[in-house]
Amino acid sequence: MNESRAQKYAAGWFDSRGRLKFNTENKPSGWVFHPKLSLPYRCDKQVDFFEDISKHVGFDFRQRKTIEIYKDEDVASFINWVYDELVRNKGIVEYFLEVYLDDQKYYTETEFESHLATIEELSPKNWSGDSIHSYEDFETTDVPTVLSHTPEYNYSPPYIAAWFDNRMVFSLQVSESNNSIGYIANPRIDVSTKYIYYTTADLLELWLADNEVNYTAQAQKTKFSIEITEENDILWLLNELGPYCIARQDDIITFLEEVGPYIDPHTSVSQYDSDTDFLRFVRGMYNAKKTESDRGNEIRKYTPEYFKNKLNIDN
Repeated sequence: MNESRAQKYAAGWFDSRGRLKFNTENKPSGWVFHPKLSLPYRCDKQVDFFEDISKHVGFDFRQRKTIEIYKDEDVASFINWVYDELVRNKGIVEYFLEVYLDDQKYYTETEFESHLATIEELSPKNWSGDSIHSYEDFETTDVPTVLSHTPEYNYSPPYIAAWFDNRMVFSLQVSESNNSIGYIANPRIDVSTKYIYYTTADLLELWLADNEVNYTAQAQKTKFSIEITEENDILWLLNELGPYCIARQDDIITFLEEVGPYIDPHTSVSQYDSDTDFLRFVRGMYNAKKTESDRGNEIRKYTPEYFKNKLNIDN
């Protein structure tokens, strides 16, 4: 992966799942801030990617349940490297660099409290209506797709891909039917986050709208989510972003190879002419969720084995 593409993906990863936190310590000389940057990851391929860029940029990190950059100078090195590509974390990052570059390392209690207030204000919050889409304004759970402003954003595919790579969940919608098989099944993509600024909602919605992808945005008390159910839109999205993904790339290839052939390009609806085709379709969806830690209620119930028994299929 070339450097520009790696920067954009790393920025999208940091924006979609990363957190910049400040531990504090009261020393005899005054109060001290210790930054720590955390990046949760979905698979070892992302750790390998981070290992490569750490050698290139020149910073150390440790791997626990998350990737952690814990030294002041290393946090600064990583942030300076991705800075131009950031959106969601830009405010807190700018403040960190300002404080980090200040020669003053110890702060009085008054200065310390002022810094804490600024950090709290700039840090991404849990979803609670602080997006441009205010939860209290909704009469339903559907979020209006008309945005109040259109700031300049970086629409690079690697950045957007990192959001989907780290937040995307495949779902399978199953319902009984009076067709010859007795069931209808349709794929769905969900991207959700509980840490959000208005820029995040704008960014994802504007990118989808600019690429004419149909979606539904929903706000709940604990998260903001985007759902994509039009199957041709799902195919386009995976073909467009798949090459830039790391964690979900194998899952995306599986989806395109095992589920894609059953999606009719003219009707954007899954078509299966036999019980066996339907089972292969469901198995493809099941296989495409292997990287996900939670396969969801519908996958736990509607497994390939479930339909194999229901439809009396031998193979």
